[in-house]
Amino acid sequence: MRAGCTSPPRSVPLAETLAIEFKSDRKRLYDDELVEALVCLANADGGELWLGVEDDGTPTGLHEAHRNLAGLPGLVAARTSPSLGGDGGGSGCRGLPRCQDCGSQADV
Repeated sequence: MRAGCTSPPRSVPLAETLAIEFKSDRKRLYDDELVEALVCLANADGGELWLGVEDDGTPTGLHEAHRNLAGLPGLVAARTSPSLGGDGGGSGCRGLPRCQDCGSQADV
């Protein structure tokens, strides 16, 4: 978390559910696959996408191409209609390195 954030880090959920999706990013998840996963969650009344987590719940981290998440909301907004995201708030995708309480983006 950023300096000054007092929120404890959030633990990875124990398993995937209808509202929690893990996506491996070891070999760089294609943008289309990332957007598709977000659309599926949105169509199922929302949820959490945990990028950089294997199907068994093991955190393996983000691929180098995804470590700067500043452009993610714009990418998602540009590839969906009606637009998902674009609000600058991570498009509701928890699990991305962002503080759950104060919303600050982690330094990666």
